[in-house]
Amino acid sequence: MVFTLYNKKTDSLEITGQGKATTKGNQYIETFEQSNDKDLLKERLVYTYKVKGNKLSYEGGTKDFHIVEVLKRIE
Repeated sequence: MVFTLYNKKTDSLEITGQGKATTKGNQYIETFEQSNDKDLLKERLVYTYKVKGNKLSYEGGTKDFHIVEVLKRIE
């Protein structure tokens, strides 16, 4: 898994990292092994996900880094 957060307004790289991702039940778990943000190396990011029709939604992260996202399949 590779993660990159880029700020278009400042034209700068905010955070980047790489590591392992696993699934268990309806959870997606990211564990960073390398990152320019050392706080990402301290804990796992855990998301709850579901697939409904052509949409994948997930929510979670950590107490300080929370993400909610819905992705739609386009053919």
